[in-house]
Amino acid sequence: MNLIAAVGAALRFAFYVGLLAGVGAVVIRALARRLAPTRTELLPALERRAGRLGAAALLVALAATVLRLPVQLLELHMPGEPFDPTLIPMLLGTTWGDAWMAQVGTAILTAVALWWGSRRAAAEGVWMFAAVGAVALVASVGISGHAAEGEGSLRIVLFLSHVVHAGTAALWIGTLTMLVCAAVPAATEVLSPSERGGWLLALLHRFSPLALGAAAVLAVSGVAAAVVHVGTFPALWESDYGRLLLVKLALALTVVLLGAYHWRRAPALVTDDVRSFTRTAGAELAMAVLVVAVTAILVATPLPIGG
Repeated sequence: MNLIAAVGAALRFAFYVGLLAGVGAVVIRALARRLAPTRTELLPALERRAGRLGAAALLVALAATVLRLPVQLLELHMPGEPFDPTLIPMLLGTTWGDAWMAQVGTAILTAVALWWGSRRAAAEGVWMFAAVGAVALVASVGISGHAAEGEGSLRIVLFLSHVVHAGTAALWIGTLTMLVCAAVPAATEVLSPSERGGWLLALLHRFSPLALGAAAVLAVSGVAAAVVHVGTFPALWESDYGRLLLVKLALALTVVLLGAYHWRRAPALVTDDVRSFTRTAGAELAMAVLVVAVTAILVATPLPIGG
């Protein structure tokens, strides 16, 4: 991997992390609101933390997206030749350009909505707008990378597969991130130790079915995309794309196993010591970050011949 490709992978990684956290902020707030129909002190505390963290994460995603434009231009530029300004409108007129502009626009709007939602006087409609923006941002993933390389009905299948894959990853990993980074601190700030465990346990009971369903759909959509992209079974170990995919699958399986342990042990961990829950969730998130890093490289790795 050359320097430009490495920078591109790093920027995609930053975008994916920001996307996951931004979506997670919307979802954790929706789950928490169902536990607190009236605006108690707990919900504003969670909205403040989740909104600010989500907005900051989307600003990182926005910065990464903006910087991907010059990186993409460098990849198109012929070494030793003077820079051709017509490359910019030409690039923006492609499917990649459509995805880039969609990601810039939706990241800005969703970040602003989340920041406004973090304010105490924010209206319910602000969070609904943030949810719509988060969905649109996830959808933009479906028109970039290998998802844009198919033709006809195959392109539609790849688009849906990639959108579902990104969306379920955000529902699972993004919400878990906000559970650890926003919900636990908010509960610690507002609730007494005796109240804290019960509220977090109730929140986990709402999150767990969502996480398990997302993990199952994530696995199915990932396998479906792999079958289309890899093409043949030997290509799994004979191509760079296939080998990277195997690494991603191994890491993803580790995350699933940690998630299963978490699901079984979370009630006891939350009840006994919130810090124990935070540590186990942190281990799951650390492995998930590695999966995202491999995905950022995989997106730009050439498909096997015939895949």
